[in-house]
Amino acid sequence: MVCLSAGLTAGRAHGEEIPQIRVVGEEIVAEGADLRWGSMEFHPYLALNWEWIDNLFYEKKGGDDDTLVTASPGVHINWPFAGNHVAKLDLQTQLRHYFDNPEVNNHQDLSDALVKLDYDRFWLEFRGKYAYLQEVGDPQFTTRLARVVADASFQAGVRFERFDMIFGYEKRLRMWPRQRDHGLEYSEDRGHLTFDIKMTPTVQAFTRYEFHAVDYDGALEGGQIRRNDQNQGLALIGFRGTWGPSLGWSIAAGSEHVRLHQRNRTLADIQGETASDHPVIRASAVWDAIPERTKVKFSGTRDVALSVTSDYADTTSFRLEADHRWSQRLTSNAYAGYEFFNRAKGTDFKYYSAGLSTIYRITRWSSVYTRYEFQHRDTLDDPGAGDHKRNAVQIGVIFAW
Repeated sequence: MVCLSAGLTAGRAHGEEIPQIRVVGEEIVAEGADLRWGSMEFHPYLALNWEWIDNLFYEKKGGDDDTLVTASPGVHINWPFAGNHVAKLDLQTQLRHYFDNPEVNNHQDLSDALVKLDYDRFWLEFRGKYAYLQEVGDPQFTTRLARVVADASFQAGVRFERFDMIFGYEKRLRMWPRQRDHGLEYSEDRGHLTFDIKMTPTVQAFTRYEFHAVDYDGALEGGQIRRNDQNQGLALIGFRGTWGPSLGWSIAAGSEHVRLHQRNRTLADIQGETASDHPVIRASAVWDAIPERTKVKFSGTRDVALSVTSDYADTTSFRLEADHRWSQRLTSNAYAGYEFFNRAKGTDFKYYSAGLSTIYRITRWSSVYTRYEFQHRDTLDDPGAGDHKRNAVQIGVIFAW
């Protein structure tokens, strides 16, 4: 997996309370492998890109535009062994330079390891990810930060003739050790249990249970420490299947229970505990409009999103995406998205996004790509609070062996 940088999210966009790095992945690996050791394949690569952003810090008016360049060397290792088993490892470093705002120059180290064991009746998957971001600009600049993300997950599945079961668990830890004087720590636990029942050759019924727990430690004014505990529990019942040779679909409905608890480590509870139940709907469809050439995807959800500020939002989202292969060398992707956040305590807002990208394979080892992205946030309860529009243009080249 070649990770292409899409720029540093240096402001608060799309409801994010803490700056995040956005990374876009593209499956761009050379056909075959020239570097081998037994059955192990090595794919070194180098991605270079130029990007222009017209509103770097997501401001309402007069936002700073900037041009940045990113170099991303890395290696992808693929090791199939003992039949259907496989191990994969990705290592990458990203070096990002901003021409007009060098104080947010940064580098990021990424690693992603996967081991999947596939047997007749069951399979096991283990995955670990690690990312470290360090801004390398002026150490006195207020947005300087270091960010660490560590992620470990496990999945297991059991297969029968008319029945499948999948269980998964994920642990994620995020740390911002230089945020204010006390640092921030944010941990998540996620799990899911899914049962699939094959009703007909083309239709499956499924039930799914998910849980999501968030534990956030942060600083308050006066040196006090705030701690938020948040939990979600979701139960879904749905159906998925195919209609004809070219259409796949899925629809599910259920209920989600949310519990929030905010307290102060040095004082008594400052908010107490709240709990609520919310309806959830998820639907998606994939249509092979032109087999082997054009694929159209649609998804719509009515869900609940947690926030580190001990808040949550009922979210409604829609996304339409299309992939088209013009030739053996040229492919393109276009998407449009809409999200509405109805927050329990904060400001409600709408979020629009759209994008267009192309990838052209020049030779077996090299590809060039272009990407355009548009974002628009429209705040409802408090006009102007967090509103912004943002355009980004990216051109790059990838060398993969």
